[in-house]
Amino acid sequence: MTRNRTAYHAAYYAANREKVRARQAAYNAANPDKALESYAKHYAGNRERVLARKAAYYADNPEKSAVYVKLRRTRERLATPPWLTEEELATMRKLKARAKALGMSTDHIVPLKGKTVSGLHVPWNLQILPLEDNLKKSNKLKEYP
Repeated sequence: MTRNRTAYHAAYYAANREKVRARQAAYNAANPDKALESYAKHYAGNRERVLARKAAYYADNPEKSAVYVKLRRTRERLATPPWLTEEELATMRKLKARAKALGMSTDHIVPLKGKTVSGLHVPWNLQILPLEDNLKKSNKLKEYP
């Protein structure tokens, strides 16, 4: 039964790809928290597949990869105040290296590109988070009770 249902869904999706994508996009727009939670759960269970697919996409589209990387670096550069000392910059590099060694990610507590506020790229605005939690948080400020 499960195999038949899976085959049915695959065939339906193949025949109605644009319709399904539009419906999913509308749902995600109406339920952003659920969409992020769903993506984080999918990522946690399929990390290697997701990373391989992303790497293949960027290998097939190097110009898009270059634009994304350039925008991210520019955003960080513009959010880095000129009065930071070399010691503070070194602290940020060490924090990023430690997170990478732990298989985690560095996160801006106050997002660099938030909807309501934009933070600075400074050591006291960084934290180490598991990637799944960082994906759930996205560009949102943590809500405090």
